[in-house]
Amino acid sequence: MNPQENSELLAALMRQEELLKQLVAAINKPKLGLHSDAGNCKIYCVRFVTN
Repeated sequence: MNPQENSELLAALMRQEELLKQLVAAINKPKLGLHSDAGNCKIYCVRFVTN
């Protein structure tokens, strides 16, 4: 490998490390409200009809 290839590889690895850090931060971020990890949720509606 020549020095140019080495520097390109190092830059790509540093970028990958930054993206992995962002991914880990997003995974560890607290989830508030409704989200995909909330599981199955069913909402029942009871309607009374009067004449």
